Amino acid sequence: MNSKYSEANKSQSLLFKIALFGFIGFALFIAGALTAATPVFAAKLLLIPLLLITIAMAFLSQTDKPLSDGFLKVWLAILLGTMALWPTYMIIKIGEFPAIDARRIVAGLSLAAMFFFLISRKDIYRSLFKENIGPLRTGSLLVTAYAIWRIASCFVSPSPIESLVQVFWEILYYYSMFFVGALFFSRPSLHGWVMTVFMVLAILISGYAGIEWIMKKNILLQFIPSGKDFADFQAALTLSRLRDGFFRSQSTFEHPLLLAEFSAMAVCFGLAAMLWTNKSLAFRVLGTITLIGAIAAAFLSGSRSALVTVAAGGSMVSMLWFFSPKQQITSGKSALRKLSFIMTLIAALAIALPAVTLLSQGKSKSEVTSTAARVQMLKLGIPSIEQYPLLGTGPGTGGMVAGILTGSGVRTLDNYFLAIAIESGVPAILLLLACLIYPMWVIFNRLINGTPHLPQYFAAILGCLIVTTLTHTVLWMPYNMFFTFILSGAALAAFSNTSRNDSKYPPPTSTISS
Repeated sequence: MNSKYSEANKSQSLLFKIALFGFIGFALFIAGALTAATPVFAAKLLLIPLLLITIAMAFLSQTDKPLSDGFLKVWLAILLGTMALWPTYMIIKIGEFPAIDARRIVAGLSLAAMFFFLISRKDIYRSLFKENIGPLRTGSLLVTAYAIWRIASCFVSPSPIESLVQVFWEILYYYSMFFVGALFFSRPSLHGWVMTVFMVLAILISGYAGIEWIMKKNILLQFIPSGKDFADFQAALTLSRLRDGFFRSQSTFEHPLLLAEFSAMAVCFGLAAMLWTNKSLAFRVLGTITLIGAIAAAFLSGSRSALVTVAAGGSMVSMLWFFSPKQQITSGKSALRKLSFIMTLIAALAIALPAVTLLSQGKSKSEVTSTAARVQMLKLGIPSIEQYPLLGTGPGTGGMVAGILTGSGVRTLDNYFLAIAIESGVPAILLLLACLIYPMWVIFNRLINGTPHLPQYFAAILGCLIVTTLTHTVLWMPYNMFFTFILSGAALAAFSNTSRNDSKYPPPTSTISS
């Protein structure tokens, strides 16, 4: 029996390697064709041969030794820290070579590390072939299908090469991070560490937002490269800094709305750390500081959406704390709790709806104008979706179809979901929504059943998913989706067999660094 299983496992591993090399060969063919057609893309496709070298090295260093928690904690801290603290505009531009920034380097190295360890660490790639990997299988299929659909829509674009390059960066920064989180950061011993790192980052970002608001100046903006390629960015930045005389902080982010989104996520982590009592006092104090700082930063962003997302994310975490049991319960009791939760949620939405409606309409002239512009974007975008419902018009074209020219001459499209529907069709927007909603449902279901060992971690992630979903109805910039995908992957894997939740990785002790 064991020998048969071993032979089957070896066959599956061999098939996996063959498929991987086949994909690499196809990628090289595409890279060569693009380079021959447009030599300027040669430097931009440098990552592909680097990945080949990484994979070759991985085959030469296979081992059964698992990765240590210490290594994973350092990797996770660097990855989260870079994506949160390094501004997207702080880049080094040399001629026609790709822009160099720390975010791109760390994301690329993380992707290379994923391939390296997936091949060289047998416990990782074997976990992919277990009979039942739980909700991670569904989540992986959704993310993969969404990425494939985005790639397919590139071929109907008027500029397919530019569209492919855009989707390549999306895969690097967002979709691949789902699998990085699932394969490496799902251990129970890392859950407390994820919360700690996120809260420390939130405190740093909130502190800088406060300094920026007091000084009425962001010293990081001096690193924006000069030149015509960044002229639109400079104009958009100037336009977003003031609203009705109120200076809007952006901290380390490209836009105040991105600060508002991250701050609302941080509220979820801070509140979750405060409410649950199964961690140390220091951990809860850190949560309190995070909560105060994040709420302040959300206010300093000057964003109306921040009020909605902070309230929505915080309310969801609070309700999960109230309704989730401290230990596993029967299916009957779980069903009653779910029904009570849903009824409470409906009542809360009914109470909040008038206030949200009034807020969305706006009070000042600039707020009313902003709302009217977003309505106009919908009117411009819907006919395009009706005309091209299957594959859309291609990635990168949404702004040209439904974007609005601002007073500074910058074209903007303030709805990420609308942009995806225009660019990649109705199936793409449905897949994206499924990528967000499915992890929400899985986490909610497990929390109400009382199964997670660190419920505040999962409650915070569910809150973050809600924040992201709401924010991107009024924001097209996807940069914070990095956190959404990596946290979703880690959460789904934690509920699946692929998260190595056995005796080798015990739950963390009650310390702030766990």
